[in-house]
Amino acid sequence: MAKKQPLEKEYDVIVVGTGPAGSTIAHRTSQAGMKVLILEKGAYHPEWLLGKQIPSLLLFDKFGLCTTKEGLTVARCITVGGTAVMSCGSASLPYPGMFEKAGLDLKEELEEAHGYMGIVDDFPDGLVGKNQLRLMEVANGLGYNFRKSKKFIDPAKCDGGACMKGCPNGAKWSGRVPVESARQCGAHLLTGAEVVRTILEQGEAVGVETKRGDKYYGKSVVLSAGGLASPLILMKSGIKGVGDKFGVDPLRVTYGFSKENPTVRDIDMGIVDDAYHESDGLILSPLVHTWLSYLAAAAEGGSYLPGLWKFGRAVGIMTKIKDDLGGAIYGDGSFSKPLTKSDWSKLDKGEEHASRILKAAGCTDIFSCRPGAAHPCASVRVGDHVDANFETGIKNLFVCDASVFPESMGLPCVWTCTALGLRMAKVLKKRFNVAG
Repeated sequence: MAKKQPLEKEYDVIVVGTGPAGSTIAHRTSQAGMKVLILEKGAYHPEWLLGKQIPSLLLFDKFGLCTTKEGLTVARCITVGGTAVMSCGSASLPYPGMFEKAGLDLKEELEEAHGYMGIVDDFPDGLVGKNQLRLMEVANGLGYNFRKSKKFIDPAKCDGGACMKGCPNGAKWSGRVPVESARQCGAHLLTGAEVVRTILEQGEAVGVETKRGDKYYGKSVVLSAGGLASPLILMKSGIKGVGDKFGVDPLRVTYGFSKENPTVRDIDMGIVDDAYHESDGLILSPLVHTWLSYLAAAAEGGSYLPGLWKFGRAVGIMTKIKDDLGGAIYGDGSFSKPLTKSDWSKLDKGEEHASRILKAAGCTDIFSCRPGAAHPCASVRVGDHVDANFETGIKNLFVCDASVFPESMGLPCVWTCTALGLRMAKVLKKRFNVAG
């Protein structure tokens, strides 16, 4: 890690948040010689916490119990590197036209992010897992279109463990990689720094203030604190209308049990069928909860509660949907996101597909868990709240993370967020006339 440097009186760029977008912005701008300050609400949790069931909960907001007012659990990490640290490591492109209709073409940045993240297009069969590959064979025999997922995971370092507990081997890419690169280029990182508002002078952003009352000054401020936190900071900075509605990419896991071919030890989301995304707004992919989250989700998933002793034989297929925008984020940090009739219809349709596949695979005792949510997004939408350069109505105040999605994506979004970060870095370098 880079040595700790004394703070500057003023920075060229202050980046709030260290997820895929924020960390990439910090790296690329510091690499170009700009003075960069990175502020992160969470801690730099040590690697020895990763890969372990209970210790890894320290990285999650409210220890994994962050919920909407309706009780929908939202996966959200407060740590250096963002929620990508605990992601499944799956890479998906945004669906065609998602950003183009808002006047944004990310083709160049998506191609650049592919190499930047080390995305593997053909992940090794041995790491996907023989039981998951068998499930793909069974499903495709029924007419489905499963294929191996692209992964931002280094196969040489991967041991096929549960990605959702974090990767102790450093195989999976996350915001921690560009954060360290940024620090090597001279960027300053402050952890435990919860930004509550931006500092404005004559209608321009000139810095930020933290919950502790610390103030940091910069020529530009980029909020990359995530789909729930970035709009909250904007609200407290006097910007109205943000957080008026948002998406969360709801998901539900349908389980069956098999003595011969359980997928509980296979890598999560090793295969995927996204052929239904355009027509039905859903994707299917094998996923098994960690055993603690499995018990919590199964307990409220219906009339049937399998015992923990069956967990080792579990086969899980996740339905993830592109949900309708709705709900609201409130000034006290709470948020509401009721699922619509259309959302439930998509989840139910995915459950039907998953149940059909599990039955064909010889699984028994099939049931579905309570839905959860994966990606808070579209709360500060490009075209509505920020322009094509991600700038708000306040000069030099930008937002760049999943907040700016024009709609829910319904797909793994780390690749897209990284591409947004690469685009934001170009915008800043052009504005400050800095060479690449």
